[in-house]
Formats: sequence, structure tokens, C-alpha cells
Amino acid sequence: MNTAPRPIQNIFDAMAIRAVRNECNEFMTHDPSKIGILRQLNWYFRNYRPSQENKKLVCYLFWKENSATPIGYGVIRFNDKKYWLTGGIIQKERGKGFGKILFQKLIERTPSNEVWLDVLETNQIAYRLYKKLGFRKIRQSKNEQDKNIIIMSLRKNS
Repeated sequence: MNTAPRPIQNIFDAMAIRAVRNECNEFMTHDPSKIGILRQLNWYFRNYRPSQENKKLVCYLFWKENSATPIGYGVIRFNDKKYWLTGGIIQKERGKGFGKILFQKLIERTPSNEVWLDVLETNQIAYRLYKKLGFRKIRQSKNEQDKNIIIMSLRKNS
């Protein structure tokens, strides 16, 4: 299965991430709302582009071989002295192994020996995937919508 994540490079890529992320919004741990065009433009110009200098935020579009549109997205974000991952795969491509490949590639690209993520407690499919990838449960918490989330960490092989 040939797949390739590619960092977003322009406003068109930012809009493509918006479309994929909005399809995955029910699984978002912190902001499950749909993102509108103006909000995405604001994010791209005020947050994403300035963060490119210090590499504290890198977003990827995830493509399947010979696909004209992305099937997923991934994010590596540096926050609180930790690298955090998030991502998602569009509905029609779920259950085909793309989530595993996406997160393996995000882990490889993370410039740290330790990687973090959080997952909704109700998203057991993702939770089991992360455990298979080597993540371990650190603790449980509540998000802004008072839903249970699981904080997980992975120590990469040095």
C-alpha cells in the first residue's frame, strides 16, 4: 500500500485539511465543531504560517496512491514541552489500515524520543490502534465538553 503524507504548503492545502478534519470532527478531543472557511483562513495565516519558522506545528495531508484528493490528515504540534499527534482518515477509507500507516509516519517524523496524543474514551478503535503502535495510557482527563479523554505516550526506540 503506497501512501504519502505531505506537509501543507499553501492555502489550498489548508482548505483540503479543513475538509478532511470536518469529516472526522466527531472524534476530535478538544474542538469537535465544524470549521468554516473564514476560521480556516484565519488559522492558516495567523497560526500555521508563523509557526513554520520554529516548527512547532506541522500539518500533513495524507494521500493514497493515485488518489486525486487526500484521504486523511495528520498534525505534529509542540506544546507544553511535548510533541503531540492528532489526525484522521475520511469515512470511506477507515478500516483499511490507513490510520496505522498515518500514525506510523507521524511518529517517524516527530523530532523527539517521546510522542503524546489524546483520544476520546469512546473511540475504542483508535485507542486499540494506538496501543498496538506502542502507546501506553498515562491518565484519564476531561475535555472542554466534559467528555472523558485518555492521554497516551510512546517512547520511541533510540
